[in-house]
Amino acid sequence: MRALGWLAAVLLLTGPACGTMDRVDAGDAFALDSAGDAGRDVRDDSVDASADIVDAAANDTIDSPTADTVEAATDAGTLDTRDVASSDAVDVTTSDVRADTPGDAPTEAAIDVVVDSRTDVGADTSTDAATDTIAPIDGGVSPTVFVLRVGDGTAALTNASTAIFLEEHRVSDGSLVGTPIAMPVAMSGTNRPLTLSGTATSEGGLSLSGDGRFLVVGGYASAPGMASIAGTTSAAVNRVIGRVDRAGGVNTSSLLDAAYSGNNIRGATTNDGSVLWATGTASSAGGVYSIALGTTGGTQVAAMPSNLRHVGIFEGQLYASASSSPNFGIVQIGTGLPTIAGATGTLLSGFPVASGPSSYGFAGFRRGMGTGIDTLYVADDRAPSATGGGVQRWQLMAGTWTLTATFFDSLTAGVRSLAAYVDGANVVVVASTAETPQRLIAYTDTGTVAPVARVLATAAANAAYRGVALAPR
Repeated sequence: MRALGWLAAVLLLTGPACGTMDRVDAGDAFALDSAGDAGRDVRDDSVDASADIVDAAANDTIDSPTADTVEAATDAGTLDTRDVASSDAVDVTTSDVRADTPGDAPTEAAIDVVVDSRTDVGADTSTDAATDTIAPIDGGVSPTVFVLRVGDGTAALTNASTAIFLEEHRVSDGSLVGTPIAMPVAMSGTNRPLTLSGTATSEGGLSLSGDGRFLVVGGYASAPGMASIAGTTSAAVNRVIGRVDRAGGVNTSSLLDAAYSGNNIRGATTNDGSVLWATGTASSAGGVYSIALGTTGGTQVAAMPSNLRHVGIFEGQLYASASSSPNFGIVQIGTGLPTIAGATGTLLSGFPVASGPSSYGFAGFRRGMGTGIDTLYVADDRAPSATGGGVQRWQLMAGTWTLTATFFDSLTAGVRSLAAYVDGANVVVVASTAETPQRLIAYTDTGTVAPVARVLATAAANAAYRGVALAPR
C-alpha cells in the first residue's frame, strides 16, 4: 500500500478482521497539502464537505513533517462545522481513523479523523470498491495485539475459576504496552466476575469485533477459586460475555443462564458491541448462542454442531471452529449474523468431515474481488508438521478450501489462537502456542518462503496464554 500523506493505509482484522465493514486501500486515500487547501486534497472517491475531519479537542496542531494545519474556516471542503470548532486542527501523533456514516456522497469512502490517545483505524460502513482494505496501526509506532493470560503468577493453575488479564504487546518487538487489563473478579454494579478454568486449554477464545472497536471474551460469572468451574451448571454459575473497549472499559453484564451447562464456554464475539455471540459445548445447550448486551438469558441460534471452539465475524458472516465428527475445521453459522433459533452450522467445503485438523483460533480475509473471505489462517494444536499443527493457511480455489501452507518454525507443539493483518504485500500472523510454557510468536507470510518465527513473549510461571486478538480501534 502507498502512503496516505501523513497516515499509512493498512488492513483492519479480527479475529477480527473486516466484519461487515468495507475495506479501504490507497485508492480511497486522501492527503493534505502543506497549505491545508481543500482544493488540493487528494481523494479518489468523490467527497462532499460533510463529516470528513473530526477533532475531539480544540486547538490541536498537526505534527506532520510539513506542519500542515487544518481549520474549518480555511478548508471548508474538508471540515464539517458539526464536528469541528472553527479553530480546531488535527494532531497526527494522537489521531484516530474512525467509521463514517454512509450518505455523504454516493461513491464516497469517507474517513473521519478524531483525536485520541492512540492512533486508531476503524471501519467505513459505506459501500466501496471490492478490493479495498483497512489495516491497524498503533500509536504511529507499531501494530499491537492482546493476548489473554490466565493466572496472576502467584499459585499453580488448577481446574478452579481463575483470574484473567489482557496483555497488550507490540508486534515489532513484543514489548508490553501499558498495564494489563484485569477482568472483574467480583460483582460491581451491573458487572459480574469473569474468570476461566486454569487448566481448560479450549477456553479463552479472544476476538476483535467486526467493526474493530471491541475485544470480546466468554467466561464464568464466578469469583476465583470455585473448583471444577467448567462442570458447574449455568443456572448456578451463569456464563458471562465480556466486552472491552480501546480505553480499557470493561462490560461484563451479559449473562447466559442456560448455555453450556456443565461444560465449557470457549469463545465470544460481536459485530458492533450491541449483540454478542458465544461458542462452547454441552449435551443439549451447546453450539452458538446470541444475546443482547447487558441482558440475561440468550438464544441458542445454532444447536448443531454442538461442540464448537472459537468464533469470529469476517465480511459480515459468523464463523466458528470445530474439531469433532463430522466437522474438522471452520464452520459457517447460518447466513450473516443470526440472532434467532434455527441457524445451521455448515463446514466449509474442503475441510475434512472424518478426521484431520484440530482447529482453534482463525482469521479470515477477502484478498480478491469476491464478496466473502477467500483466505483463512487457522490455529491447529496438533504436533507441528507441514500438514499438521501450527499456523495453517487455507485458500478458496474454485469453490473449495485448500490447505496451501503450514507455518511451524520453532514450534515443539501446535498453536491454539491467532490474529492476523496485512502489511503491504505480506500477512503478519501472531499466535499463542500450545507449548509449556506458552509463547506469543509472529510469522510474516510472504506467500513464497516459509516464514521464521519471532518470539514476542513467553508466559510466566503459574500463568498461561490463551486467546489472541488485534488491539481494538
